Amino acid sequence: MNQNWDITESDDNEIFFANSQGLLMFNGSRWTLFDSPNGSILRSVKFINDKVYAGMYEDFGYWQKKIDGSFDYKSIVTLKNLNIEDDEEFWNILHYDDWIVFQSYSRFIMYNEKSADVKYFVPSEDIINSYNLEDRIFFMLSSGLYTLENNKQLLVSNDFNVKPTNEHPHNLNIFKKQREIILINSEMGIFRVLNDGLLKELKKEGLDSEEDLTVYKAIQLKNGDMAIGTVGKGLMIFDKNANLIHQIDKTKGLNNNTILSLYEDKNNNIWMGLDNGISLLNLDSPFKIYSDDSGILGTVYASKLYKGNLYIGTNQGLFYKPDNSSSEFTSISNTSGGQVWSLVEIDGTLFCGHDNGTYVIKENVASKISKTSGSWTYRKLPNSNLILEGGYLGFNILHKPNKNWVVRNKIKGFDISSRLFEISSNGKVIVSHGYKGVYKLLFNKNFDELKEVLIDTSVSIGGNASLAKFDNQIYYNYSEGFYKYIDEKDVFVRDTLLSELSNKELINGIIINDNNKKMWMFSKNYIHYLSKDLMSDERKVRSIVFEENLRKTVFENISKIKNDQYIIGTNNGYVSFDLNKYNLKTPSVKVDRVHVNEIGKAGESVAFDQKLQFNYKSNNVTFDYSSSNFKKFKPVKYQYFLEGYMNEWSELSEKSSVSFSNLRYGTYNFNVRSKIGNLLSKDVESVELKIERPWFLSNFMIINYALALAGLFYLTNNYYTNFYRRKEEKIMKRNKSKLELKEFEKKQALMSIENEKLQQDIEGKNRELAISTMSMLKKNKFLSRLKFELKKIESSPKIKTVINTIDRNLNNQDDWKFFEQAFNNADKDFLRKVKKTHPELTNNDLRLCAYLRLNLSSKEIAPLLNISLSSVEIKRYRLRKKMNLSRNQGLTDHILSL
Repeated sequence: MNQNWDITESDDNEIFFANSQGLLMFNGSRWTLFDSPNGSILRSVKFINDKVYAGMYEDFGYWQKKIDGSFDYKSIVTLKNLNIEDDEEFWNILHYDDWIVFQSYSRFIMYNEKSADVKYFVPSEDIINSYNLEDRIFFMLSSGLYTLENNKQLLVSNDFNVKPTNEHPHNLNIFKKQREIILINSEMGIFRVLNDGLLKELKKEGLDSEEDLTVYKAIQLKNGDMAIGTVGKGLMIFDKNANLIHQIDKTKGLNNNTILSLYEDKNNNIWMGLDNGISLLNLDSPFKIYSDDSGILGTVYASKLYKGNLYIGTNQGLFYKPDNSSSEFTSISNTSGGQVWSLVEIDGTLFCGHDNGTYVIKENVASKISKTSGSWTYRKLPNSNLILEGGYLGFNILHKPNKNWVVRNKIKGFDISSRLFEISSNGKVIVSHGYKGVYKLLFNKNFDELKEVLIDTSVSIGGNASLAKFDNQIYYNYSEGFYKYIDEKDVFVRDTLLSELSNKELINGIIINDNNKKMWMFSKNYIHYLSKDLMSDERKVRSIVFEENLRKTVFENISKIKNDQYIIGTNNGYVSFDLNKYNLKTPSVKVDRVHVNEIGKAGESVAFDQKLQFNYKSNNVTFDYSSSNFKKFKPVKYQYFLEGYMNEWSELSEKSSVSFSNLRYGTYNFNVRSKIGNLLSKDVESVELKIERPWFLSNFMIINYALALAGLFYLTNNYYTNFYRRKEEKIMKRNKSKLELKEFEKKQALMSIENEKLQQDIEGKNRELAISTMSMLKKNKFLSRLKFELKKIESSPKIKTVINTIDRNLNNQDDWKFFEQAFNNADKDFLRKVKKTHPELTNNDLRLCAYLRLNLSSKEIAPLLNISLSSVEIKRYRLRKKMNLSRNQGLTDHILSL
């Protein structure tokens, strides 16, 4: 963050710094840098009436917050066209009535914030410093301290201690103490300005040495104390009477020991602009950090205020220093080189549990008790002067027979590490071991013999088990919850109050009895303590915000120092804690910025003082929010809830920004609240926004879509109506065709049946024809044979008569008629077709055609015609001639083709 020259605060509790790179702002959650308008170092800054005025090299002006949460700079020099001297820088800004006064080394330039008038005042000498006190402007020149009145310089004091010469350093600031003016110079001189203008130095108390002290900045706190920033020595705070009450440097958490600027905010926090960085002092915080940056102390395990000395037990030995002293801790020599586990005061004796054994502490001397090794802690045995020492290898009994403590005896039969143990009212010693469980030991009356060793079965091991005693009741804690030991029944029973607490936030550290009617417990975000109400005598739990990352340590430990002041050990020192000062204020929350953008584009911040409305493409929204909380030990967490997008509040988180991407169109309401500890902010900050519908989902387009949908429905309906109508018609046609086909098939079947019948008839006719033909053929053959044989016999009239009868039978026309009728039945219209084709044919020619149609040979035809074979051939020849057949054409083939 480089150098920070001045600091101021806005009405919204935003802190602004005049930084070497520009105007730096912190709102409690995030840092924002506004670049210097001309690239120069900002030297001064002051918030006045919603504007952050700034002075720099050859320019001054103001930043003003816009409705969208961003800041915009306006140069008064440019607006008023002012003449600025070469290399003129403005080192201070004062507010007087309506005038904003910008101070450079050579002059004052006064700007009226209402009328925008500008006035100049040039003193007689260079201005060393300027101040605003009780509505008056004071300034330091080389000749003395002056005040500005009626645009004239009036001398207040020219005491030689005021004049900034080589012998007398210049003055840093002046304060009001009752009716007196207090002046501080750069060499830590604190003076009263007397009525006659002379100075009287106040004696400073508590300051070890004033040598090499150079003061760069000083302010008066609201309570009248003086905060002084030095060069190389950190921060010093003096009370009204110049007594040093605080000195803060790097060893106590400061980032840098050179302080350039100081500011006390509205909540009494002191901001320090450093030569390199920024530090914050929560002066009224109940917590104070002792940081062991040198590594001398190491990790703190135990602490105790004993007889005016503060003792700190660490992993590097035992250290001490006088209480309330600013001196460093001193090591007690013979304890170095080993861990100190506990510091326990019993009857005025301080016992130190050490890795090497038990030590008795007297001032800066630690005396080791012989025959002890590896000691954890101690408890006084009831009704005796004996001390029970728990160690690495079980228990020892300590007593003091003369002036020195010694080991009276070791408890035999139990050599288990006994770091956590308590003595119950029934006389049993309850021991918690993280890996083995809870033991119950019973000693004899003289505590020199172990009578009984049992492992308790009512509880088990798990997590960081621990054991402590409160209000004469032993409590045991592990991962399953809290249990308390019932002496009468010798068992542990679940404790509802503390188990419910552990269920909300797991108690994961050691539980500790501070011997002041409080039992302390540690969880991730809190430390809790159990106490009893003075009126009702009921147990109650109070929780203190103290996050685990601020108290990192190996073993959780807390020790009461005095009153309600405690020390909590850490890995590199400790944190002191004043319980009386602890209180939680209800946090506030505000939305700082709303940023919208389209995907892939930079976007912009928008004003959110009214309902927001964005184009549907600008549907990526980021909300930045903050709470003006600057307490380190009271971190703020946030919850957000985007109505219309989320169903419930988000988880608590320290993150102070949230982004929502690709939001659908619609109305949303963003809510955010803050929380410190268990306190929620009173109000919920809300921002309402609306994402417009895309053009393709506008009402006009929806109507068009509806019309198009209706048209599409109409067309689709018509299409499907026609489609199904056509389909129905096709089905009807198909069914009709099928019916026709079936009818046709039926007809075909009938025709087939008829054809079969006709075929049978034809076959019958053919059989008749064949039978007829064969009968005629056989008969004619027989008659011809008979005739031939009769001709061989001598002729006689009777024989001739027989021969004539045979000839008549051979030429019988009845046979031919019968044959013709059979032939026509077998081959319809053949003879008619032949006659039509060849009308010149005779009946004998037709008979020959019929026989040839039957595919009969000439030899078979001859008897049928009662002629010789040669005559048949002649007839065939003549028939060919009548039919005009060529040589290549066969007579039989021709007849068969007809």
